[in-house]
Amino acid sequence: MARFKGWKQIVTTSFPHIIVFPFVEMLVFTMLLPYLNRPGSVKKVWLSALISSGLALSWTVSLDIAVLGIEEVERSTFPLLSTIGKVNLMEFLQRLDAIVVFTFLITMFFKTSIYFYCSLIGIVDLFKLKNHQQIVLPIGVILFFYQW
Repeated sequence: MARFKGWKQIVTTSFPHIIVFPFVEMLVFTMLLPYLNRPGSVKKVWLSALISSGLALSWTVSLDIAVLGIEEVERSTFPLLSTIGKVNLMEFLQRLDAIVVFTFLITMFFKTSIYFYCSLIGIVDLFKLKNHQQIVLPIGVILFFYQW
């Protein structure tokens, strides 16, 4: 069992994640709204994306609970990866973990790309620059080394 080391460690570990987690996606998508081709269809697209992603998440969580059980889903960091690891169809179709990991990587690539583009939009608007091409490389280098 882990020993409690004080509130300072808890706050310093969780502080950056608590601030950005629920609100960054909302901020990013509001930065993209002025660049839409058809702003009139925003409500319809937003509602369909919300419903389809909610259904996909509900289906995935239900599948994870049905295969693994509630206790293992609660303990697991990536329950979908554990669920896919149990797939075995006729001793032929198995070891599908690579597909899930590849999907996670593609998702993170697109999420990082959208965050990068929105940070460029924000910097261009903030400093009233003519175009964003002159700061793509410096901001990319800064973000690359920021992760380390």
